[in-house]
Amino acid sequence: MKKVAIVCNSNNAFFQSYYGALLDNINQDNVSFYGNKIFSKSREKFSYTISSYTNNAFLDIYSIIDFIIAPIIACRALFKGIKVIHFISAHPSNLPLALFARVFQIRTFFTIHDLIPHPDQKSKLVSLYNKVIVGFLATDIVVHNKEYLKQIKSKSSHFIQLSGYKEDFIEKDFNRKLLFFGRIEPYKGISNLFALAKRFQTEEMDWKIVIAGKGKLPQFDQTEIPNVEIFNDFISDSKLKEFHEECAFTILPYDSASQSAVIIHSYAFATPVIVYDVGALADYVIDTKTGLVVKHNDFDTIVNFLKKMDTFSFKSFQKSVKSYFSDHFSDRVFAKDTLRLYSEC
Repeated sequence: MKKVAIVCNSNNAFFQSYYGALLDNINQDNVSFYGNKIFSKSREKFSYTISSYTNNAFLDIYSIIDFIIAPIIACRALFKGIKVIHFISAHPSNLPLALFARVFQIRTFFTIHDLIPHPDQKSKLVSLYNKVIVGFLATDIVVHNKEYLKQIKSKSSHFIQLSGYKEDFIEKDFNRKLLFFGRIEPYKGISNLFALAKRFQTEEMDWKIVIAGKGKLPQFDQTEIPNVEIFNDFISDSKLKEFHEECAFTILPYDSASQSAVIIHSYAFATPVIVYDVGALADYVIDTKTGLVVKHNDFDTIVNFLKKMDTFSFKSFQKSVKSYFSDHFSDRVFAKDTLRLYSEC
């Protein structure tokens, strides 16, 4: 396998796990790691170089340092004999480093998580970033959504299953709670959960919905949906585990999506999922085995499914989730798939 440098300049919470899976499971002389200063504690164990000092997902004063050191880092990669630099997260500091890598004829892989950006305030910037990457800076594109392969025709493109979480299976009793967790964004369909909660009341079901995450909630009247519990704040890892201990299923009522790490993160806790069939969400679920896939706002199917759910059925779902996660989505599998990509290229 050629010498490779894996770069993660983002300090986003998800990428700490995603990149951490590679840091923890790849220990080869021909693989180097570059990235945000947040990962610098790993430098004693790995060949690690800080390539970003910024604390911002966009630009800040530290971005100047990132731009200044980019040619130095590219030169260092060249002299080390690195043939491929793989940028696994979107970040402005990737741009100058990739530019100098191309000048030095080093192959540049970019993982694009959202080829079609989510409809939010950052969508125009993400779209512009993707155009620069696909149109100019990347020699190869890596995606976690097979549909994206059909849309990227001008570059060599590769698919790797979205994965990377450590196993933390929870043995829990069946309970009648659904969990939504993660940053609250307009495209994630929180209003759909409010509507589902009202349907539970109409059906006289004792199911509750827990919404946990930071972000702006749509307007609602709590008195109309007393079966919804809301924790509108940052959720720590320990608190998230508590939520999974209390809830039977994670629900993703998204209006639009690419893929979602929420599914994989839920599997890591042995929590099955209920997902809307949007984007590539269904690609990560074995319907009626590791979760339930439904059409957008198909409350009838969700209600009928939950009415039939009992302890025996729930334990069967958990068993399937554990097996599916261990075989396809663990941090070890992610590292193995990533190394296979490099060996095949």
